[in-house]
Amino acid sequence: MRHGFILVVMLFTAVTARPAAATTPDEVGLFIGTPVDWKVGELAGQYFYSDEQGHRWTVKLKPGDKVDGKPQSVNMTVSADGIQPASLSIDISDSDDNGTLAVYNFDAGLPTFLTTHYTNGAHCCYDVQAVVFNGKTLVATDVDSYDGGVDVRDIDGDGTYEIDTIDQRFLYAFDGYDWSRAAREIDKVRDRDTVAVTSDPQYQPYLMAELDRELAECDADPGPGMCAGPLGTAAVLGIYQSAAASVPFEKIDNNNRGASYLTCSKDDCGKAIKFQNYRQALEYRLKDWGYNTSSSLNDKGRAFLRRFAAFTKGFGAPALPCGKDAFQVRLDKNEQFAEIGTPGHICRVEKINVLENAAIALGFCSMTTNSSLLIAMELDGDELSMSMIDKGVLDAKSAPGTIKACR
Repeated sequence: MRHGFILVVMLFTAVTARPAAATTPDEVGLFIGTPVDWKVGELAGQYFYSDEQGHRWTVKLKPGDKVDGKPQSVNMTVSADGIQPASLSIDISDSDDNGTLAVYNFDAGLPTFLTTHYTNGAHCCYDVQAVVFNGKTLVATDVDSYDGGVDVRDIDGDGTYEIDTIDQRFLYAFDGYDWSRAAREIDKVRDRDTVAVTSDPQYQPYLMAELDRELAECDADPGPGMCAGPLGTAAVLGIYQSAAASVPFEKIDNNNRGASYLTCSKDDCGKAIKFQNYRQALEYRLKDWGYNTSSSLNDKGRAFLRRFAAFTKGFGAPALPCGKDAFQVRLDKNEQFAEIGTPGHICRVEKINVLENAAIALGFCSMTTNSSLLIAMELDGDELSMSMIDKGVLDAKSAPGTIKACR
């Protein structure tokens, strides 16, 4: 029995104790969404990827010219049978000689070969370059430089990828880096362009979740940098005015008298401007950067909400009795949004899509925690029906169901 055990050990050792794999293999396979690391001196002879359309793509990374023995660049070439190759050069002259390589489909069936490279610095930057197949040809492009890293993933679950990042203009604009939050930005790489797709409707649930997280930080530590980013995200969602109603602008002003963001130079603004307060400075910047800070509540939405508000005593049910606890719908004095709910449990509705007697509204709700929710509303005579839609799922428990007008 002992001899049998020794034989098994010897056989196991013979199988597992193979020489270590070479650090410069001839060929490395690439898989969608899975980055591989590269380093000068350890580069593969080539990388390959086979797509569903039958193309076999080859990627070659080679060191460029040297100065004092150090390569100044890495050259990347992508090719496939019958398709003209495309090349780009990654500058490593003042930084580390390593990075990542990955293949992504930013649009179905169109592979993009994307490389990232850290250029050194306390926060910035990761330079991103790509060779993109546009369906006919390969084109090389500089994607962008991203602060703090690059997160490429399928945000909306449709099988294609996005770059999940931030609008870096917010960093340092209102406070120091560590005390600043930036609005979310979602990019796609298409041909030679980096296209911002943040406002596309399929990303609304993700932006709502991010807004909730960002506004919680603003609420916990209300500062000019902490609150600017989430308000930018709210503007993309079309609920800037209703989200802004929860921000303590007066407190921020009291704590930041004489702050540098209250002035804008002629070079930056076209003329020298002295802002009266933080909100004025913030909204000037947001508008200048292309964000819409006006109310998204249109005339059709206002007319729909006025029908609810016409029931001045509100709506009631056994769990929500008429009187001081009645469920109310009221437009704010400038009709930029409507407040709906009971005392202490208010949702501010600003973005609304109306279909006859029913509507889907995007609301920012102040309950045990602040959160953004989609709200389904219907008015049938003097009966109000409502349901909350959280992450695309109806939650009947969080809504009063059908309640009747108070008389």
